[in-house]
Amino acid sequence: MNFFNVITHPWLFHKDKKRQTFSFILYLPFSYSWILRHQMGGSRTVLDLGCGDGALMSFLNKDKRYQVTGIDLFRPDLKKAKETGVYSKLIYGDIRKLKIKKNSFDLVFSSQVIEHLEKKEAVALIKILEKIAKKKLVLGTTNGFFPFERIEGNDNNPLQVHKSGWSIKEFKKMGYEVYGQGIGAIYKPGGLGHRVIYLRLFLYIFSYLLSPLIYFYPNLSAYLIAVKRK
Repeated sequence: MNFFNVITHPWLFHKDKKRQTFSFILYLPFSYSWILRHQMGGSRTVLDLGCGDGALMSFLNKDKRYQVTGIDLFRPDLKKAKETGVYSKLIYGDIRKLKIKKNSFDLVFSSQVIEHLEKKEAVALIKILEKIAKKKLVLGTTNGFFPFERIEGNDNNPLQVHKSGWSIKEFKKMGYEVYGQGIGAIYKPGGLGHRVIYLRLFLYIFSYLLSPLIYFYPNLSAYLIAVKRK
């Protein structure tokens, strides 16, 4: 684990003392957490779909500015999410079987979740989420398909398997604005960050320095942030 991993990789948010050292990255422009926090602005009530252990939301809602409801299907993660103290409510349930009233939340938020569903399931879910969101829907996912990268803390979760990949064209066709994060040539499987180990630190620095460019030109990115305003 190092500083630049945490800046650029959306999975590396965990609630332990070692990783909390990097909590200041929330305020670094164009880091993954900064982009998401920026998109949450103007909302009060938030639905965190597939909230996992709540580690990412513990950054995004560190000041408890938002009333957040989290939903997940893995009980051990929900227990950890409760310990973060950033959720107003936590629900154990299958996100594909949501029964939530229309316009129930200002913002519906889902980070790195839809790629764990088959494409047809995910598209159907997105349509439901668009009805639940009163102001905005924010989806974070991979740019194209690539296998799930297991890291410490999620090895025992059977749900952590990628089943679909997403493109900018697909989101735009559905009426979304699309932003990018992390240079794809570095962070995608087989990218330079995986192959040129001795230059990894330089590559991470380079990726962050180019993060504003990647944000506005998501075709170059490893991860996509799709936003639909209502």
